[in-house]
Amino acid sequence: IEQDLRAVADALAGDVSVISVEIQERSRAGAPNYYRRNDPMLLEAELPSITGALTSIIHGLRHARHLPEGAPEGALEEARVAAQAGVELTDLLLTRRIGQVVLWNWILETTVRVVPDGPRQIAVLKQAAGYHFAWNDRITHDGVVTYEREKSEYFFHSRDRQRRAIVTDLLSGVPTDTEQLGYNLRLQHLAVVA
Repeated sequence: IEQDLRAVADALAGDVSVISVEIQERSRAGAPNYYRRNDPMLLEAELPSITGALTSIIHGLRHARHLPEGAPEGALEEARVAAQAGVELTDLLLTRRIGQVVLWNWILETTVRVVPDGPRQIAVLKQAAGYHFAWNDRITHDGVVTYEREKSEYFFHSRDRQRRAIVTDLLSGVPTDTEQLGYNLRLQHLAVVA
């Protein structure tokens, strides 16, 4: 079983970029509220979170299904940025659940392709399922704790929240008092996108 699980993990490792794109596409379709604000920081945090999660799960499948001590940094950063962007926790968790479904389908298809049909295949799928769901439980817990802490600190104790809200309103065309930003927006500004 260990050898079969390593073979499944190795096959999945070669498809991480394809799986990541599928998770992003399915998340955009299945969790539109998560993307409603079109926050660039949130969009930037998404891919490292997905690839970090995939890499962690594949590593665990390859190495006797030991759970990580904590969530990958990418997942924690996405939770912090989502909290700052005012994304609802349920929307963040929905994207995680979509990722879980997409990866599980890849695990199923890869196992059927790599492991011979019969009791060995069933045993591999049971081990992979147990690990995959335990991994998601642990990481979801860490993500929720990080999200709640960041939301509390950001929205109740942070001047950055006020500045971000003003800039968001301004970009959305909502009349706002920009003097609270502490600098004059009426001057000519230069922006660079790299």
